[in-house]
Amino acid sequence: MPRHVFTPRFYRESDAPGVTTWEPVAPESVCREEWLRLVYSDEMWLTQFGSRDIDWSDPKPISNAEPTSSSTLPSLVVRMLEDLDVQDG
Repeated sequence: MPRHVFTPRFYRESDAPGVTTWEPVAPESVCREEWLRLVYSDEMWLTQFGSRDIDWSDPKPISNAEPTSSSTLPSLVVRMLEDLDVQDG
């Protein structure tokens, strides 16, 4: 299944100095090509912070929050599938 189906919107860590802040990334907030490049990069993207409901119609950066859910690194998923060593029978 294509990763962008499961990761339509996410947060990435900002490189601004100071308090750790995550900025929203969605097809509406960056150009579609950049969004797809990010979605398919070998990165973990944050998808949830505590029990916060994210208003994706007007997403804001998030600071002082604990991430509670993310999309897994694609390379880790591949490694786990290889380690599973599924065989016929």
